Amino acid sequence: MTLSIIIVNHNVRCFLEQCLLSLRRATEGIRHEIVVVDNASRDDSRSYLPERFPEVRFIWNERNSGFGRACNQGATLSSGQFILFLNPDTIVPEDCLHRCLEHIEAHPTAAALGVRMHDGSGRYLRESKRSYPSPLTAFLKLSGLSALFPGSRWIARYDLGDRDAFANCRADVLAGAFMLVRREAFSETGGFDERFFMYGEDIDLSWRFRHAGFENLYFAEAPILHFKGPHVRHFYGAMSVFVRKHHPGPGVWLLLPAIGLRASMAVVRIWISKALGRVHGFMEAFTPGFRARDTGEVQVLATDLDLPRVEEILARASHARVCRVDWQHLGQDLSVGDAKAVSGKEFVVCPPACRYGEVVGLLARHPGRYRIRVSAEGSGGLVGSGLTLAL
Repeated sequence: MTLSIIIVNHNVRCFLEQCLLSLRRATEGIRHEIVVVDNASRDDSRSYLPERFPEVRFIWNERNSGFGRACNQGATLSSGQFILFLNPDTIVPEDCLHRCLEHIEAHPTAAALGVRMHDGSGRYLRESKRSYPSPLTAFLKLSGLSALFPGSRWIARYDLGDRDAFANCRADVLAGAFMLVRREAFSETGGFDERFFMYGEDIDLSWRFRHAGFENLYFAEAPILHFKGPHVRHFYGAMSVFVRKHHPGPGVWLLLPAIGLRASMAVVRIWISKALGRVHGFMEAFTPGFRARDTGEVQVLATDLDLPRVEEILARASHARVCRVDWQHLGQDLSVGDAKAVSGKEFVVCPPACRYGEVVGLLARHPGRYRIRVSAEGSGGLVGSGLTLAL
């Protein structure tokens, strides 16, 4: 077995379905296995997914034991020479895994490989490559100073801000959302530290790889989409665990206050966002003629068979007007269109009407200008950053 793919699922059935559909194409020609470890999901994952993906091995845990422990569980049950730890809210292009395996095999001293990640609007995710969070480096990140000087070699060192996101390089830390690991190195270093419930375990494992004498590779030539979502409590809790584990001395007194401050600010931002959402919902429900937001026109790239299914899903989104387009029309509109002309629109792509790689490439070339939703052929839902719709 060449490749084992381990995915941890918790209440994200719609995202996981799209991820698995993209993997069906990406794994063609690769001797592989896919193991999904479900951490006690309360949605319909258990009743919906196994019948649609008989090639996948599902493990159903009775409680949510955390990301790191579930990854270790899946790795123990797998047998591939390489292990890919993959988040369920990702889309993997057709040639991604082939290119990644070729690259890591060409670097025998590499323990792990990460890729260039973009969110649902095409924005580059800076956590794709990072340096080790020393007390000073972590403080500059947590204090917000690195955001003020994103290209600085020293101030933005945590995100390796001075290194081109579109160029291959070595990195101290890779993201657990897509981490291709050599099994030998994973076993030698003991796998994920299960004290990290969610977040931080990828930083810890990456650094232990480096201490064991291995390299970590950032591979920019195989981008993916990562529809990430906020998990404030777990993220900053993981940062606290990491600091206490690796910086038990005086440095902890520099970092812990910064972690607490950033966590508090993040909670306040989320609270304000939710409060504004409730106000808009109230106004829309009780004020005649008020429209909280106009979703404008939704351009859909789909086959004849898929279009009715997508229209039914989109009918759940109020004020949406569906317009069918072909790939040439869509690419021209997004590539050369006026930003104001596309800002009120959303786009839904339904492979195989287009290739996943084409979608990721288009988004990466024009980040932040528009939002793409994905609903692969025959699926029961539609996903994007901050959105899931299901039949």
